Amino acid sequence: MNIPKYKGITRDPLLVILLTFLTCGLYLIYWFYVTSIDINQCLGENRMDPLFLTIFTVITCGLAFLYWLYLMDNALLELGQREQVPYTSNFVLWVILALLGFGGIVPAFQTQTFMNELWKRRS
Repeated sequence: MNIPKYKGITRDPLLVILLTFLTCGLYLIYWFYVTSIDINQCLGENRMDPLFLTIFTVITCGLAFLYWLYLMDNALLELGQREQVPYTSNFVLWVILALLGFGGIVPAFQTQTFMNELWKRRS
């Protein structure tokens, strides 16, 4: 019996960015939360605990977000290798942009683009 692979929701990366601006960043928090769940499902393990990471990010005034980006980038690298979907580590770029005040906009765009390609290949 062939068990189907998990397939998450395809989202328009530009819409993710637009909704982030329209909600003053609240949608981005939601997006990181649900995307972390999607990535965990794809990996078949609880690599990122989105509730803990959300709370930890708030408590540390955003510093833990860098750790979240690190976990996400590593998970995407592994998924890319497993599924043969091209992915290059973006962690250094993401940290630089986060330190410059661009937060999760670029990581969200790049991650959603990768996840959409993964969903496409899984269907």
